[in-house]
Amino acid sequence: MLNALHDAASTSIPPETWRDLTVMIIDPNHYMRGIVADALRRLNIGSIISAPTADDAREAAHTIKPQIIIVDWAAGGMSGLEYTRSVRRNEQGVLRETPIILLASSVAHDQLIAARQSGINELLLKPVSVRAMKSRVEEVVLRPRKFIDSRHYVGPCRRRKQSADYYGPWRRLVDEPGIKQNPIRSPEDHSKLRAMVAQLTDYAVQDADDTRMVIRGLYRLLEKNLPSVEELEDEVLCRVWRSGLRYVEGVGMTDSYDPEVMLRHFQSIANILDMPDDAYLHRDSVAKELERLVTKRIHSVEQTARGAA
Repeated sequence: MLNALHDAASTSIPPETWRDLTVMIIDPNHYMRGIVADALRRLNIGSIISAPTADDAREAAHTIKPQIIIVDWAAGGMSGLEYTRSVRRNEQGVLRETPIILLASSVAHDQLIAARQSGINELLLKPVSVRAMKSRVEEVVLRPRKFIDSRHYVGPCRRRKQSADYYGPWRRLVDEPGIKQNPIRSPEDHSKLRAMVAQLTDYAVQDADDTRMVIRGLYRLLEKNLPSVEELEDEVLCRVWRSGLRYVEGVGMTDSYDPEVMLRHFQSIANILDMPDDAYLHRDSVAKELERLVTKRIHSVEQTARGAA
């Protein structure tokens, strides 16, 4: 039923489909099982099964096959992550492709990574609202991700966004890497962009008493020339240019501003212009490195600001 709904490219779940769904809740807390069940009832879910432990859930699965499983981080007898891995290994009496929504009070970054690695489909944080529950159910019903069965991971594809226009590094050895063909730039395009970069470089390194004035002028030049860069229709060059803009926006008017970061962006643009268009992976890695650097610097400024507050 879920596959049929997906094949139909539906944008919303029909009322009759809500009524046909069978959902299993696994949570050792009786009160929380009631809250989750109430949210499901408000969505008109037709069949709701509750179990305090993974063992009870296994017994119930012998007679009733759930189409969606909602499991608490502490599933009772085993953790929600252990239960998910067990399902993916086909050890719980349910289809190992069954969508699993993990229920948690809060999740740190490393816990989120661990949950994703275990093979969950969605994460639902407490307190549970009907709106949030509806969103997670719609996600697994309307937008199911490809099921991956590999040596090191079994579960839904961890890349949420599946883009037909993605030409970056392939995800697994069995994938066929795409070849990105960028528009061929004319010598005039090269000269124009190199002139922009030279102007920006000179502006960034000028010796001025008013550093903030230099930063403002640099930002205006970056913003003014962005449409011209976008006209080149080169995705990687645009990413590097926007990365520089993002750095000035996020760090520019603080004491943490480092002109060397901007010079790295300008030098990277010059390097990219010297690379062949078919060297996409190399060009892409340059953009990613700059994007990571900018994210790290902005995060550092935000942490400093929170500490001062």
